[in-house]
Amino acid sequence: MGLSRINSQSITDGSIATTDLADSAVTSAKIGVDVIAAEDLANNSITTAEITDGAITQAKLASGISLGGYFLNKDGTASANASDKDKMFRVNANTTTGNITLAASDNASATGPITIGNGFTITISSGGRLAII
Repeated sequence: MGLSRINSQSITDGSIATTDLADSAVTSAKIGVDVIAAEDLANNSITTAEITDGAITQAKLASGISLGGYFLNKDGTASANASDKDKMFRVNANTTTGNITLAASDNASATGPITIGNGFTITISSGGRLAII
Protein backbone atom coordinates (compact mmCIF):
# COMPACT_ATOMS: atom_id res chain seq x y z
CA MET A 1 0.00 0.00 0.00
CA GLY A 2 1.40 3.39 -1.01
CA LEU A 3 1.71 6.31 1.35
CA SER A 4 -1.16 8.75 1.27
CA ARG A 5 0.16 11.42 3.64
CA ILE A 6 3.53 12.43 5.04
CA ASN A 7 3.89 15.22 7.54
CA SER A 8 6.90 17.51 7.44
CA GLN A 9 8.13 16.31 10.84
CA SER A 10 8.95 12.90 9.36
CA ILE A 11 11.12 14.36 6.56
CA THR A 12 14.77 14.81 7.45
CA ASP A 13 17.15 17.32 5.83
CA GLY A 14 18.52 16.01 2.54
CA SER A 15 16.12 13.06 2.34
CA ILE A 16 14.24 14.33 -0.74
CA ALA A 17 16.17 14.63 -4.00
CA THR A 18 15.16 16.45 -7.17
CA THR A 19 14.38 13.10 -8.81
CA ASP A 20 11.76 12.45 -6.08
CA LEU A 21 9.68 15.45 -7.17
CA ALA A 22 7.21 15.50 -10.05
CA ASP A 23 7.72 18.13 -12.75
CA SER A 24 6.22 21.45 -11.61
CA ALA A 25 5.47 20.04 -8.13
CA VAL A 26 7.15 22.95 -6.36
CA THR A 27 5.66 26.33 -7.24
CA SER A 28 6.38 29.82 -5.95
CA ALA A 29 3.09 29.66 -4.02
CA LYS A 30 4.50 26.69 -2.04
CA ILE A 31 7.76 28.43 -1.09
CA GLY A 32 7.66 30.59 2.02
CA VAL A 33 8.84 34.20 2.11
CA ASP A 34 12.61 34.54 2.68
CA VAL A 35 13.15 30.76 2.41
CA ILE A 36 15.52 30.97 -0.56
CA ALA A 37 18.68 33.02 0.05
CA ALA A 38 21.23 34.19 -2.53
CA GLU A 39 23.65 31.42 -1.52
CA ASP A 40 21.00 28.83 -2.49
CA LEU A 41 21.05 29.95 -6.14
CA ALA A 42 23.50 28.75 -8.77
CA ASN A 43 25.31 31.39 -10.82
CA ASN A 44 23.15 32.62 -13.71
CA SER A 45 20.16 30.53 -12.55
CA ILE A 46 17.79 33.51 -12.82
CA THR A 47 17.52 35.33 -16.14
CA THR A 48 15.90 38.66 -16.95
CA ALA A 49 13.03 36.75 -18.62
CA GLU A 50 12.10 35.37 -15.19
CA ILE A 51 11.94 38.76 -13.44
CA THR A 52 8.56 40.47 -13.44
CA ASP A 53 8.47 44.07 -14.68
CA GLY A 54 8.75 46.40 -11.70
CA ALA A 55 10.03 43.66 -9.37
CA ILE A 56 13.45 45.27 -8.93
CA THR A 57 13.35 48.60 -7.14
CA GLN A 58 16.12 50.92 -5.94
CA ALA A 59 15.47 49.71 -2.36
CA LYS A 60 16.35 46.14 -3.38
CA LEU A 61 19.71 47.07 -4.94
CA ALA A 62 23.07 47.26 -3.22
CA SER A 63 24.38 50.76 -2.54
CA GLY A 64 26.27 52.21 -5.48
CA ILE A 65 23.92 50.71 -8.09
CA SER A 66 21.67 53.19 -9.80
CA LEU A 67 18.41 52.83 -11.69
CA GLY A 68 18.80 56.41 -12.86
CA GLY A 69 19.54 55.72 -16.49
CA TYR A 70 21.44 53.70 -19.03
CA PHE A 71 23.21 53.92 -22.34
CA LEU A 72 22.16 52.16 -25.50
CA ASN A 73 25.24 50.61 -27.08
CA LYS A 74 25.78 50.85 -30.83
CA ASP A 75 24.39 47.32 -31.24
CA GLY A 76 21.16 48.13 -29.38
CA THR A 77 22.13 46.49 -26.06
CA ALA A 78 21.93 48.46 -22.82
CA SER A 79 24.78 49.18 -20.45
CA ALA A 80 24.93 50.62 -16.94
CA ASN A 81 24.98 54.27 -16.03
CA ALA A 82 28.52 55.67 -15.83
CA SER A 83 28.32 57.53 -12.51
CA ASP A 84 32.06 58.00 -11.92
CA LYS A 85 32.81 61.75 -11.92
CA ASP A 86 36.16 61.13 -13.62
CA LYS A 87 34.29 60.00 -16.73
CA MET A 88 34.01 63.49 -18.11
CA PHE A 89 33.23 62.66 -21.74
CA ARG A 90 30.56 60.38 -23.18
CA VAL A 91 31.97 58.84 -26.35
CA ASN A 92 29.72 57.16 -28.90
CA ALA A 93 30.29 55.37 -32.19
CA ASN A 94 29.04 57.01 -35.36
CA THR A 95 27.29 53.96 -36.90
CA THR A 96 24.63 51.65 -35.46
CA THR A 97 25.22 47.90 -35.69
CA GLY A 98 21.78 46.71 -34.57
CA ASN A 99 18.14 47.74 -34.27
CA ILE A 100 17.46 50.33 -31.57
CA THR A 101 14.05 51.13 -30.10
CA LEU A 102 13.35 54.05 -27.77
CA ALA A 103 10.18 53.63 -25.70
CA ALA A 104 7.60 56.39 -25.30
CA SER A 105 9.06 57.15 -21.87
CA ASP A 106 12.68 57.34 -23.13
CA ASN A 107 14.80 60.40 -23.80
CA ALA A 108 18.14 59.69 -25.51
CA SER A 109 21.00 61.68 -26.94
CA ALA A 110 24.02 61.03 -29.14
CA THR A 111 26.73 63.15 -30.67
CA GLY A 112 26.49 63.13 -34.45
CA PRO A 113 26.61 62.75 -37.25
CA ILE A 114 25.10 59.27 -36.87
CA THR A 115 24.89 56.65 -39.63
CA ILE A 116 22.21 53.96 -39.36
CA GLY A 117 23.93 50.71 -40.33
CA ASN A 118 22.79 48.86 -43.45
CA GLY A 119 19.60 46.89 -42.76
CA PHE A 120 19.07 48.35 -39.27
CA THR A 121 16.54 50.82 -37.89
CA ILE A 122 16.17 53.31 -35.08
CA THR A 123 12.57 53.36 -33.85
CA ILE A 124 11.37 56.23 -31.67
CA SER A 125 8.01 55.43 -30.10
CA SER A 126 5.43 58.22 -29.94
CA GLY A 127 6.36 60.35 -26.94
CA GLY A 128 10.01 59.25 -27.00
CA ARG A 129 12.77 61.65 -27.93
CA LEU A 130 16.18 61.38 -29.57
CA ALA A 131 18.45 64.42 -29.66
CA ILE A 132 21.51 64.26 -31.91
CA ILE A 133 23.88 67.09 -31.09
